[in-house]
Amino acid sequence: MERKVDRIIYGGAFNPPTIAHKRIGMYLCNKYKDALILYMPTNSFYNKDDLISFNDRFEMTKLLVKDLGDKVAVSNYEGEEHKFSGTYYTLKEFGNPYFVIGADALQNLSTWIKGEDLIKENNFIVFPRSGFNIKEIFNQKILKDNIDHFIVIDDYQEDDISSTTYRNEKDKAVLTKEVYDYIKKKGLYR
Repeated sequence: MERKVDRIIYGGAFNPPTIAHKRIGMYLCNKYKDALILYMPTNSFYNKDDLISFNDRFEMTKLLVKDLGDKVAVSNYEGEEHKFSGTYYTLKEFGNPYFVIGADALQNLSTWIKGEDLIKENNFIVFPRSGFNIKEIFNQKILKDNIDHFIVIDDYQEDDISSTTYRNEKDKAVLTKEVYDYIKKKGLYR
């Protein structure tokens, strides 16, 4: 029986947001037609290499999803003025919606801030990522003990595209035209 999914947070650095991020949003819109989907760029205080300003990532993400419909929005909740406190607290603040992660994030989920509580108290939608075996990852005791908190997407054709691809290779084919134009106008990722 299919679980009712009515609210989804899709968090990430979106540094920059790529067509892969948009395709995941499109997939979620088609699979969970009644769900509200909130893209949530992470705070700039999050410890990640080459993270550009929150405002630029927020604006680019809005450009990315502008044509996905009225059930998709971008949140500025983790904007510059907030200190990053962790996904656990963000999800709690939003009433514990489903949280989208890739298999790469699933592998280390228990090490996140309040990781075990995060897993026990929330639900997740897991997308495949190249090089990560989801079945093996679920051998971790905390994940196995809470397997009913996870929806594993097994009918999604993964893109081998990441934000790192753009940052390293400057391949504009991984971006929408609007996001690429924003990057050029602002002189980002030189």
